[in-house]
Amino acid sequence: MTAPAVQDTRVRRTWWQLLAVINAALGIWLIALPFAFHLPTDYPHQVAFVNSVVVGALVLLASCAHGLSWTVMRPASNANVMLGLYVAASPVTIGYTKYLSNGFHVAWASTLTGLAIAAVAVECLRRSDRRG
Repeated sequence: MTAPAVQDTRVRRTWWQLLAVINAALGIWLIALPFAFHLPTDYPHQVAFVNSVVVGALVLLASCAHGLSWTVMRPASNANVMLGLYVAASPVTIGYTKYLSNGFHVAWASTLTGLAIAAVAVECLRRSDRRG
C-alpha cells in the first residue's frame, strides 16, 4: 500500500504533466495556425506568419521542458504566461486586421490561443504553490 503523501505527489505530478501536454498542443496549434489560415509569407505581410511559428515553437519548447523536469517547471510556466500574453496582444500590436485579408479571424484565433496558453500556465503555477 502506498502512503497518502506519495499518492498526492503522483496526482500532482500527473496534473503538471497534463497541463504541459495541453500547452504543448496549444503551441503546436500556434505553429499550424499560419498554415491553417493561409497567411502570406512575402514581405511585409509575413510578420504574423513568423510571429506565430516562432512563438509557437517557444511555447512548445517551454511546455516540453515543463513536462520533463520538476526543476524547470516554474520558469517554464512563467515563460508560457508571458508568451501567451504576448500572443494574445500581438494582433493589436502587429496589426493583423490592417495587413491581412482574413486578419479578423487570425486575430481572434491568436488572441484566444494566447489567453488559453496563459491560463493553463497560470493554473500550473497555482497548483505548484501547493507543492509539499
